[in-house]
Amino acid sequence: MKQFVFSNLMVVMKKYSKDPRQSYQFYMTNLFNSLGCNSINYEGSFLPTNTSSRIMTRAYDVPKDIREIVNDYSNEQIDKLLKTYINQYMNVNRLESLIGELRNFIMQASNLTDGEKEYLCSKTAAVMLRESLICAIRIDNRLKLDYKVWNNGTNSIKVVSGDIIALSFNKKECIKEKIVVIPFDSEFHLHISGAGATKPEVSKTTLHGQWLTRMEKEGFTIEEIKRMINESMIIRDDIGSISKLKYKSVVFYLVGLSKFDENNMAHSDKDCISKCVTNILNEYNRTGQGVQLYLPLMGTGRSRVGLSNEEAIDLLIEECKKNKEKIQGTVNILVYTKDLENIMKVEHEL
Repeated sequence: MKQFVFSNLMVVMKKYSKDPRQSYQFYMTNLFNSLGCNSINYEGSFLPTNTSSRIMTRAYDVPKDIREIVNDYSNEQIDKLLKTYINQYMNVNRLESLIGELRNFIMQASNLTDGEKEYLCSKTAAVMLRESLICAIRIDNRLKLDYKVWNNGTNSIKVVSGDIIALSFNKKECIKEKIVVIPFDSEFHLHISGAGATKPEVSKTTLHGQWLTRMEKEGFTIEEIKRMINESMIIRDDIGSISKLKYKSVVFYLVGLSKFDENNMAHSDKDCISKCVTNILNEYNRTGQGVQLYLPLMGTGRSRVGLSNEEAIDLLIEECKKNKEKIQGTVNILVYTKDLENIMKVEHEL
């Protein structure tokens, strides 16, 4: 189900414009101009190409100045400005079809409440178009996940989006205390191999490799990292081993998820993921103190479990719910932001 956001509304509206072959940059620029926004940094007479494209791919939010306009203007003012835009750029002979598709879009939107859907769809055509535009501009356009799948009082399981490495190391992100899970192999290899190695060890593109790279950037040598991991090992259990070490405000659970074969190819399966989640939540229950825990997707990459992102989300939800009595705080199942475009959000009932 699509979300009701500005970029998706533009897709619907552009189909009923006078010239649907024109770019989103063209229609977005003229819409913003029609609403009286003159403070956006234009490229010539248009929005910069990268700005309009990133709004449409939901990497960017709607410009703040546009949001301020719809918040400050009266309905009468917006109606007048919108009428000018419609007459100049929309195919007025197809407005009835536009309203029909807009109504279907609203009713199917996954991020609107039943009350919001009823409110928008009960309006006359002109008012529905105005209120839909205002609603879409006020909603954060950026692609992200943040929803609960289980809660009991202050304890919960959530699915969120973000960058777990940025969350762990960036100055603004790592101020708040948190627990972050990083999947390793069961022997905790530390050598990052490039392409073409006969027996490659850690890939720099995995979370394992990215974590090692950032720790070295923070000034730690591989020997120091090895010593820290060995000294911080709290569970030695082959698959499911955990080394718990703290850096600044972040406590890392380095978890042995996969096992290398004779050619140093990592292998894991759903049972391995289940064992890791159980061990993680046992430790979280014992020492977590209610601090938020961030759990990345497992089984989607080089561990060769072969899960899709959606399957990995569902598996982690299932495993966390099996261990819900051990959750004393919030467990965040974290989906990498750049993977969101390939994910159809699955709705989960509490």
